[in-house]
Amino acid sequence: MASSSLHDACRTGAIDDVRRILDAEPDLLNRPRPDDGCAPLHHAAFGGQLEVVDELLRRGASVGARDRTGYTPLHYSAIAGATDVARRLIAEGVDLHAPNDSNTSVLHMAAAGGSLDLVDELLERGLAPDIENLYGETPLHRAAQRNRLDVVRRLADLGAPIDAADRYLLRPVQKATIGGAVDVLEWLVSAGASLGVSDLLGDTPLHAACGMGRTETARRLLDHSAAVDARNAERMTPLHAAAQRGDVEAVELLLERGADPSAVDALERSPLHIAAAAGSAEVIAPLVAAGSRLDGLDAGDRTPLDAASFYGRRKAHRILADHGAEGGLDPAAARTLVAHPSADDELAVWHLGTSGWALRTASHFLVIDAVPDAAAGEEASLLNGQIVAEELPDLPIAILISHHHADHFSPRMLELGAEREVRFAFGWDAPVETAGHRFTGPGEACVDGVHVAAVPSTDTGSAFLIEVDGFRIYHAGDHAASEIPPEEAFTSGIAALERFAPIDLAFLPVFGCGLPNVESLRAGNDWAIARLAPRAVFPMHVGWTGHFYREEAGRLVARGFAGQVVAVSRPGDRYVYRDGSIEPLMPVRR
Repeated sequence: MASSSLHDACRTGAIDDVRRILDAEPDLLNRPRPDDGCAPLHHAAFGGQLEVVDELLRRGASVGARDRTGYTPLHYSAIAGATDVARRLIAEGVDLHAPNDSNTSVLHMAAAGGSLDLVDELLERGLAPDIENLYGETPLHRAAQRNRLDVVRRLADLGAPIDAADRYLLRPVQKATIGGAVDVLEWLVSAGASLGVSDLLGDTPLHAACGMGRTETARRLLDHSAAVDARNAERMTPLHAAAQRGDVEAVELLLERGADPSAVDALERSPLHIAAAAGSAEVIAPLVAAGSRLDGLDAGDRTPLDAASFYGRRKAHRILADHGAEGGLDPAAARTLVAHPSADDELAVWHLGTSGWALRTASHFLVIDAVPDAAAGEEASLLNGQIVAEELPDLPIAILISHHHADHFSPRMLELGAEREVRFAFGWDAPVETAGHRFTGPGEACVDGVHVAAVPSTDTGSAFLIEVDGFRIYHAGDHAASEIPPEEAFTSGIAALERFAPIDLAFLPVFGCGLPNVESLRAGNDWAIARLAPRAVFPMHVGWTGHFYREEAGRLVARGFAGQVVAVSRPGDRYVYRDGSIEPLMPVRR
C-alpha cells in the first residue's frame, strides 16, 4: 500500500509524505501503480505539483517514464495545463516528440489542457500545428472539444485547418459540439465551418449534440439553421438521438423547432420505439403528445410497448400502457427468458454491448468482456444487456476478460465473485487481487470445465478459443490485422487455433481496435473466417450503433460466406444456436 500512498501524495502535493515514504522505500521512486501504469512522477505532473516534481527528479526519477498507453509525465502536465511543471520536465531533457501508443503528441495534450503559453513554447520548439495522431486528430480537434478558444485561434492562425476530418470524419465543429464548447462552436461558424458535415455514421453536429446531452449547443446549432430532421446512415434523426438519451429538454426543443415525431429509421423504429427500448421513460409523454404513434410497427413487427417488454423496461412499459399503448409480446414471458434453460444441443447468446457476450449451455454460463452500465439502475437485467448477480443461473459460471481496455473490462465484474461462485480467466497478467488464470502468452487452461485456448492479441491481451459442452467459440478481443495482407503477428495467432476448425461461433471486431483503417481489419476477419470456418459470425466492437454490424453482414454475404451473420442492434438482443443455425430468442406473443 506504500506505493499507492506515494502516488497519492505526489498528486496532492504532500511533499513531507513523499520524502518520508521514499526515505523508507527508495525503490518506489519509479514503480508504476498497478491500475494505471503511472509512476509517481506522472501523478505529480498531473497534479501540477512543481515542488514534488523537483524532489522526484533530484532523487533520480525517470523523466521519460511511460504509463500503460505510452504517456510520459510531460503529457500529463500538458493535459493538466501545468505549464511550470512542463517547463521543468522540458529543461530536464525529456523528448518533446515522443508520442504515446496512439501517436498523440504533447502538443495534442497541451491544446486540450488550454495553456496557450505552453502551446506557444511547443510550437516554437518545432512541433507542427497540424500534427496528426493515429486517429487523424490534430491539436485543433482536441482544443475545440475542450472549448480552448485562444488555442483554437492560435493554431488556425498558424495554418491548422478548421475543417480537417479525423478517421471518424469528425471535424473541429463536431468536436466542439460533442464537448459542448459553445464559444469555439460560434467562432468556427463565424470562420466558415459548415454545420452540414457528417461523421462516419452520418451523424451531423445536431445528432451529436442531442445524443450527448448538449442541449444549449443544439439550440445554437438550430439557431444557425441546422437541419432539424437530418438523417444519418441508419436514417435516424436528431430526435431519435435525444430519445435514446432520454433528454426531455432536447426532445422538447427539437419538437418546438419542427422535428417529426413519427420519423422512422432504417429498421422502421420511431423515436418512441427508441425511447421504449432504451428505458427513456421521461421522454415518452412529450413524444406521444406530439403525435408519435403508439401503434407503429418496426421492422420486427414490434410496437413501442413490445420494445419496452423485450428489453425489460418496466417503467417505460407502464407509462406507454397508461397512454393506451398495446403490444403482442407478453412482458412476463420476456422476463422468463433470463432463466432460459438450454437443451443439450442449444447455446443461448446474449449481447452485452460493444464486445460483451453471455453464453449459456445446458451446463455452463459464460460471460466474455462485459462492461456493466453504471447508469442501468434498478432495471438492470440480462434483458437489456446487464449482468446481475440475482439473475445468474445455478450453473458453473466463468468470466473471461480479454484485456484491460475500458470497453472490454470493468472492475465491477470482479465484484460478482463476492456474490456468486465465479471462475475468472484474464487475457493478460491482470494486476488485481481476484484469483483466476492469467494468460501472459499462448496457452491453454481449464476454467471450471471450460477449455480456453489463448493467443496474444495484436493490440493487447488475448484472443480466446473456447470449448464448452461440445461448442467451439472464438472471441477475438482486440486481435485484428493492421495490414493487407494481414501481418504475421495476426496470422500466426489464427494459425495456432486452426486445429479447432470448424467452429460454431466467431465474435469478430469490425471497427476500432486502435487501427488506422477498416479495410485491414476486414482483411483479418476474412482470413480468420477462412481458417476457423465458423458456422455463424457475430460482428462486434462498436458501442453506439448497429449500423456497422449490418454493413459487415452485407459485406460477408456478398463475399459468399455460407454461414449466418448476426447483426445485433442493442444490448439485450439474444439468440439461440442449435444444429448449426441461429434464431432470435423471443418471448411468446399474447
